[in-house]
Amino acid sequence: MEEKFKDRPLIIAPPPLIFLGCLTAGGGVHALFRSTLGSFPETARPWVGGGLLVLAGAIAVSAFLVLHRHKTPSNPYKATTRIVQTGAFRFTRNPMYLSLALLLFAAAFVFNAFSFILMAMIFMVILNHGVIQPEETYLERKFGEEYRAYTAKVRRWL
Repeated sequence: MEEKFKDRPLIIAPPPLIFLGCLTAGGGVHALFRSTLGSFPETARPWVGGGLLVLAGAIAVSAFLVLHRHKTPSNPYKATTRIVQTGAFRFTRNPMYLSLALLLFAAAFVFNAFSFILMAMIFMVILNHGVIQPEETYLERKFGEEYRAYTAKVRRWL
């Protein structure tokens, strides 16, 4: 018997919740072990961190605006109505997840804490396996060749 198609991806958890878990864990690991960025210049850290914050914000705003313009939800628990290929989606298939990862990297520079870089990598692995792959399976099943053509020209992250 064929399984009923659910018109939404079957992800493990909401990505913002995964992000908050990684952010909290990064702060906790830093508090326990005080792992710093080593010899990275102290005067450059706020500039790099601030630049990453601005970049993350610009990517997220672009993604939300283009999804709103195309009337498709940003919530992964709702049915996608179309494949969006404009705005930030021209450069990455996952601009909102990229912006969350950039926020973790920004935290590393702002707080001089290597633990946030580690958590950014863990965040990306969790997202790849627990969120992005189920989303891609869903999108390919729903949109077929249109989605496959999009994945052939736009990378998952960058």
